[in-house]
Amino acid sequence: MMTLAIAITYLRMLGQYLLLTMEALELRTVAPAAHPYRLIGALFGNLYLKSYAYALELYAAMEARGFNGHYARATTHSTHWRDYLALTPALIVWAVFIFWGH
Repeated sequence: MMTLAIAITYLRMLGQYLLLTMEALELRTVAPAAHPYRLIGALFGNLYLKSYAYALELYAAMEARGFNGHYARATTHSTHWRDYLALTPALIVWAVFIFWGH
């Protein structure tokens, strides 16, 4: 779930960057481009470099929060007697109320 949330945020950021770059390009262009494919290639190349820089920043931020590149597996443990001991007073009170009414 965490990976999906990061991926969605990452894609949203890239889409927003692409829209802002297209708007900046439209505002700065006064004449049609002589080689539009070169412009598209430069746009996607710039988007790739921006996504690479963002990925490095994201990984550095995750490492700063203690992520070491491995996900810990949840340990399975059997129920301990202390769990039953903690529930005993509530079960006794519940049983007294049920049997007291009959």
